[in-house]
Amino acid sequence: MSALLEEAKQLITAGERDRISFQLLQQTGQAPHETLGFLAQQACDKFIKAMMVLSSITVVRTRQLPRPEGRSL
Repeated sequence: MSALLEEAKQLITAGERDRISFQLLQQTGQAPHETLGFLAQQACDKFIKAMMVLSSITVVRTRQLPRPEGRSL
């Protein structure tokens, strides 16, 4: 698998985690709107970045923490 495809796959997986978290919290009816908005924004951000990666558009990361060896997004 190409590096770009792998990066896009990791971004989509991370976006799905945010989307699922949003849905689970939303179903409780007790989650703060700010929290739901944050999770929705994070999911959309990751999905957009995945599309950018697949379109060979450089994704600039403004906050990049070092990753432990072998760990994904």
